[in-house]
Amino acid sequence: MRHNETLAIQVFEHERLMVGEARSGMVFTEKHWLALQAYQLQHANAFYTIIHRGVRFNSFVGMMVLPGLVIEVLPKADAHETTPGVWRNWLVHMLLECRMITPHIATPAGTQLRSDSLLDLWIRQFLEATETLLQQGLQKRYVSSESSQTALRGRILFSKNIRKGIIHKEKLYTRHQAYHNQHLLHFAIWQALYTVRALPCAVALQEKARALQPFFPENRQPAIVAKLRRFHYDRHTARYEPVLSLAWLLLTHLAPLAQAGDHPSLAFMVDMNRLYETYIYRKLKAASSTKGYTLQQQVSAPFWKNRSLRPDMVLHTPSEVMVLDTKWKTLGGNQPPEEDLRQLYVYNHYFQAQRGILLYPKVHEHQTSYRSAYHQPAKDPLFCEVLFVPVMHADKTLNCSVGEDILRIIGR
Repeated sequence: MRHNETLAIQVFEHERLMVGEARSGMVFTEKHWLALQAYQLQHANAFYTIIHRGVRFNSFVGMMVLPGLVIEVLPKADAHETTPGVWRNWLVHMLLECRMITPHIATPAGTQLRSDSLLDLWIRQFLEATETLLQQGLQKRYVSSESSQTALRGRILFSKNIRKGIIHKEKLYTRHQAYHNQHLLHFAIWQALYTVRALPCAVALQEKARALQPFFPENRQPAIVAKLRRFHYDRHTARYEPVLSLAWLLLTHLAPLAQAGDHPSLAFMVDMNRLYETYIYRKLKAASSTKGYTLQQQVSAPFWKNRSLRPDMVLHTPSEVMVLDTKWKTLGGNQPPEEDLRQLYVYNHYFQAQRGILLYPKVHEHQTSYRSAYHQPAKDPLFCEVLFVPVMHADKTLNCSVGEDILRIIGR
């Protein structure tokens, strides 16, 4: 693959990718398979499982950059919709709504995105955030430094002045304060821009990164990443947080190069179960507040020893309490798995909720929500409800009114 090409293989979550298999005009080779093994060992992640001459992906979605290849792992909740562009557009808008990417690089959820790879979208976001920072002006600081000066500034270091002033007696070696932009934040941005130039993204993005680099001081020390992790923002540096969060992801998700000239290996992956839960919570929270309801996320209750129970959400209305549990899985029919029912039954008891609701993505038009009481010798019956959430409109765009839809269904 040429340095300026962006060629990607698209796979869906829980799919297998075998050595020699062709996707989107690209062939998954043994070199790519070995790179995935090396990345997994380096980072001890659970994004995928290595199998014999292949890899099996799980619930993590996003993108991975390997030497010579970009792999996009896309969500899929509808067996009849297999167009990668549809799911990429849907995923980016869900990340936008959950504030995992910032809104200045994406369009409203009802429109289509440009046909960029996820890598290009991610890098474009970083570069645009860097340009915004430059327009605002870079922060300068007083930094202590030592050097030979033609004029006296600061404190003379006599021992070093004797050693270094043998040839240039007209100079004085001093320790002084310098007011410039050479500090940790700008070093990290420079390293991230340098990294972008080595990634297989669009050539226009590589050129933009090359053009932005001279505005930041060069620093190749690997310790910058560890220092950035410990950095605390204040009111003066708060505006750096959007660009530095992206720079930190670029720098910390890199794996060592296998051979000279190879692209770095990196990954930006999100657990689809967590993303779905976060999206439903944000939309349901906004819809509940307009009705005066209270929605709590990840409420914990003691269960056994140091174990606890933690449903996804607990909804309090003036008349009742409901436990809601999101499940990013497709049901062939309308019947939920037994383990989901048992889990919700325990939640009902521990949180004294008469109604427990399982929230599955709706994948078929014939799927209808329903409720049924548990068979138990109790005075007040407990109900389990199966609710199929319409996360996608008929035109295959993200449903941003899903919170109102859920309240309307459970209020029937």
